[in-house]
Amino acid sequence: MTEIHAWLNKNYDHLRSEFKTKIATGQMAGYSDDLLQLVVEYFLNKPEAQQMQMLRDNKIKNFIVRTAAFQIKSGSSPFF
Repeated sequence: MTEIHAWLNKNYDHLRSEFKTKIATGQMAGYSDDLLQLVVEYFLNKPEAQQMQMLRDNKIKNFIVRTAAFQIKSGSSPFF
C-alpha cells in the first residue's frame, strides 16, 4: 500500500463525517459520499509527485475539502 492510500484509509471516516456535517448539508446531504468519491478521484488523478508533495506538506485534507466546497457551489461542476 502506498503512503497516499494509507493516508486516505486512515482519514476517510473523518473526511466522510466532515462532508456530511459541514460541506454537503441540507438538500445535498444525501450526496456527500458521492461528492467525497469524486474529490478523492480528482486528487488521485493528480501526478504522483504532486500527491506526494501534498502529503509531505500535510495539504491533502485541505485540497479535498476546498475542492468539495467549490464543487458544491459551482453550477457547472460535474458533481452539480
